[in-house]
Amino acid sequence: MDLNAILHASIPSWTSVAILLGFFTYLAIVESILPGKIVPGATLPDGTRLHYRCNGLLLLILLVCLLGIGGWMDLVSLTAIADRGLELFSTTLIFSVFVTLVLYVTGCRSRAQSSSLKPHISGNLIHDGWFGIQLNPEFMGIDLKCISKPRCLNNMIDFIKL
Repeated sequence: MDLNAILHASIPSWTSVAILLGFFTYLAIVESILPGKIVPGATLPDGTRLHYRCNGLLLLILLVCLLGIGGWMDLVSLTAIADRGLELFSTTLIFSVFVTLVLYVTGCRSRAQSSSLKPHISGNLIHDGWFGIQLNPEFMGIDLKCISKPRCLNNMIDFIKL
């Protein structure tokens, strides 16, 4: 495969955007619905703790079952993700960088005083960009750091391997 073919195959498309947003929407909705052990997070500086629902394995099993049923009923193409691997990789990378920048800017502008949202600016752009300005930024109960870190790429790669 020559470089031009690789570059052309890695240009994001609306289909890859839809697949990525569908995947994250599935994670956000189903994570809040499925049962799972509630585990307390680390103690924050103000003494409070966030609680996390640990239902990732059940979430994965349900996803595999839904994709299997959808493929069997010809509702979804089981090769759509594999066929668009480079597109999805670049789309996920762009999305992750965008969310990281949004979190950085909103964190710098935040006036919140709670432990989770109080800005912690070190002055080092790389440190602040990687670890984040705010400790636990959330939007509608969704931990936003979860999708802004490079592990987001790992999630998508694991999803592609299905």
